[in-house]
Amino acid sequence: MEINSKTIDNEDPNIINENVKIATEKQVKSINEEDNIKKDSTNQICNSNSSSEGEINLPVVDKDKVRILTYNIFMRPPPIHSFESDFKEDRIKLICKELFQNFDIIAFQECFSFGSFRIDKIKEKAKKNGLVYFSNSKKKHTWNIGIDGGLCLLSRYPVINKKLYYFKNGCHSDAYSEKGVLFNEIEIPNGNHLFIFTSHTQASYEHFPSITSESVRVRLSQFTEIRKFITSMTENAKPTDIILLCGDLNVNGRLNKDDGTTHSEEYKAVLSILKGNLSIIKKEKEKDKEKDKEKEKEKGKGKEKEKEKEINKEVNKDSEKEEKEKENMNENINEKDKIKENENENENENRNENKNEKDNKNNDKDKDKDKEKVKEKENKYVEIISETAEYEVEDLFYNELNEHPVTSCDLFADDYYKDGKGKKSRKCLDYFFTFKKLNAQKSETTSPEVKVTESESNNNNNNNNNNTSNVSSKVVIKDLTINKFDVTDKKFVHLSDHYGLSLNIVT
Repeated sequence: MEINSKTIDNEDPNIINENVKIATEKQVKSINEEDNIKKDSTNQICNSNSSSEGEINLPVVDKDKVRILTYNIFMRPPPIHSFESDFKEDRIKLICKELFQNFDIIAFQECFSFGSFRIDKIKEKAKKNGLVYFSNSKKKHTWNIGIDGGLCLLSRYPVINKKLYYFKNGCHSDAYSEKGVLFNEIEIPNGNHLFIFTSHTQASYEHFPSITSESVRVRLSQFTEIRKFITSMTENAKPTDIILLCGDLNVNGRLNKDDGTTHSEEYKAVLSILKGNLSIIKKEKEKDKEKDKEKEKEKGKGKEKEKEKEINKEVNKDSEKEEKEKENMNENINEKDKIKENENENENENRNENKNEKDNKNNDKDKDKDKEKVKEKENKYVEIISETAEYEVEDLFYNELNEHPVTSCDLFADDYYKDGKGKKSRKCLDYFFTFKKLNAQKSETTSPEVKVTESESNNNNNNNNNNTSNVSSKVVIKDLTINKFDVTDKKFVHLSDHYGLSLNIVT
């Protein structure tokens, strides 16, 4: 049995034994505590060749290169499965065996702790391979009905700050999962900090959902929450620090199965939200507001017509009374008429005043009701934030490949399915976004350079493009790779129903 995953950078790393950080015994013990945030920056990391039970077996670490992986491992809770429990136990063993030695920071999605001890296995195996810093998305309250969000972050380097944010809304079956965003601030070599955010947003259960569908609307609202959370957690980030958002974001960037170069409408909306420009969402809301205004105008016109009719009726009644009185009066017609006309005018004025007061009260009640209806509608929409675009946002893989790569796959071979065909949905659901503070360009300190030099194509072939984003010469993001994690000699042909995305930060 083999697992094949092409890696771009096969050159031998410079082995550093003195300056490479590792966890001390005190750090290892702290992993079993709930909060394993770094408390002593003087702790050192060193190589250990021991592989006995309970000891850390660290691979050789190149301090000048930080290897990062994001991967949806398709480990749904025990009651949920498609075929023979999705071979979860077999796959979790292979994941623990093959991944932990090859990466320094790993972001997992669909790594649920609900109803099983798989998360404990991952934590234990990761620790033995030097990934001693662990955090996951726990349930907000243990008594809540539902499951956790399935997020997990593992790091070989010290975590100095971490936080979990819970989304406000979810729909369909996702409403029973406490989804959100998991954040770690990690101290990487040379004193730089990595602000990494991972999420698994609202899922859609159609292949290419409409942007007006409920799942998409909920997902867009979650992205506004992600954007605000990133802003709040990176206020103190330096220009040399790196800010990454990664994960299975459930946004299909491809227009359709065959067209990956053209952005989907939802992807455009998401990119606009992440940049802080929420005009797309605002327009949707403004359209409905205009419709409500038109309805209000129509209601107002109808009320005015009713008022006119009532006034005319009263005027007609008054005129009939006047005619009868005139017929019965023979003397002093002119004087009496004048007196009566004055009296009638006064009465009409008083009546009109009373009616106007009643109408005003009724109008105020109607306005209050309309305001309540508007508030109820607003609650259904995305929260509008008056936030300026403080970041330059870049989709690393799209900018490198000039298309949205396919990141979804079938867990099994075609002959395993009844119709002899897998889903072959050809979606791009997984991403690495970088956020660079715009005010950093004016700073004297140089910002990280995003240099995407080599990446693996959908056919697992190397694509040697040397596109460069000029940001800095000190920190470089490179070696973007699509990891298919093929498996042989098993019923399943991939480790998951997603491909993993990886990159290297070179300091």
